[in-house]
Amino acid sequence: MYPWHENRVVVIGDAAHGMSPQLGQGANLGLIDASVLAQCLAQGDVPQALAHYSSARRPQLRFYQSASRFVTPWFQSSHPLMGRLRDAFHGPFCKTPLLKRQMLLTLACMKTGYFSSTPLHTFPPLD
Repeated sequence: MYPWHENRVVVIGDAAHGMSPQLGQGANLGLIDASVLAQCLAQGDVPQALAHYSSARRPQLRFYQSASRFVTPWFQSSHPLMGRLRDAFHGPFCKTPLLKRQMLLTLACMKTGYFSSTPLHTFPPLD
């Protein structure tokens, strides 16, 4: 569902961007949605804030929806070959430094694209 707002109505979390639970990021993405929306609305003009919210969230959400579509068959396929491939390659992938880092960034909900991530310092501490 895009855009995630119309007039002054906004949908966030799974209502806006449902995806397979395989990555376990639904709650994280919903919380980030709420935080970014609050930051955008604090800037003033509502229509402009909502447009900024949508453009700010789109790269990360596009990545997680795409990644979810990619990994779901890897873990939930009933095809025996997929299970064998997963079992053969998942362990070595987790031990390869570059791939391990990318997996950890993905699980920490810090990816904004296949080759980009959000620096931790961009998330302000909660009051």
